[in-house]
Amino acid sequence: RVGYTYSDYIRIQNSTFSYNQATSSAGAIYVQHLSVEISNTTVMFNTAPGAAGIALQSEASYSLVGVTVANNTASTSLGAGIYINAGFGTISDTTIVGNVATQAFAAGISGGNLNTTLTRTIIAYSQEGNKYVALSCQNTLEDGGENYQWPQTRNDGNQDTKCTQNVVFQDPEVDQVKDNGCVSFSANSKIDIDSGAKCDS
Repeated sequence: RVGYTYSDYIRIQNSTFSYNQATSSAGAIYVQHLSVEISNTTVMFNTAPGAAGIALQSEASYSLVGVTVANNTASTSLGAGIYINAGFGTISDTTIVGNVATQAFAAGISGGNLNTTLTRTIIAYSQEGNKYVALSCQNTLEDGGENYQWPQTRNDGNQDTKCTQNVVFQDPEVDQVKDNGCVSFSANSKIDIDSGAKCDS
């Protein structure tokens, strides 16, 4: 866990956070009261009661670029992939896939609001233990364009909450997420954005 001061800045780049286990919130990255830039980084296979991947807490400003957040599991609350408590920032060129929340709140991105701008990002294949809550995103975020979400229908048969107002509901047909965060797509995929950690990292 990092950061409780209001003046600090931290940059995380070309990094991998995987197979961590936490007994409280935030299995991999926890940021509070500081500005953070995360780029070309992979957050995979982490487990925690809540916010198993990345926790962005109050007063945090943040920029996520080229990040892969995949196959993280939250057992109780706050979402599995990314939890945004408050603050403001951007998430772009990022892939958020296969995250699992066994209880309430969205498995992809939990929390957040129009203070978070989502651009060229894929949120797909989230799994929830509670069929009555959102799968991919708990709230609708600010739309930066070229965002893809799947599935369109949550487990109770209703339409899932839109991650952004103009999000495209389309199966990205992810073929594989490698341990370095490189995302490959099937030959039939219609997704034409460079999203997630770089394949040569």
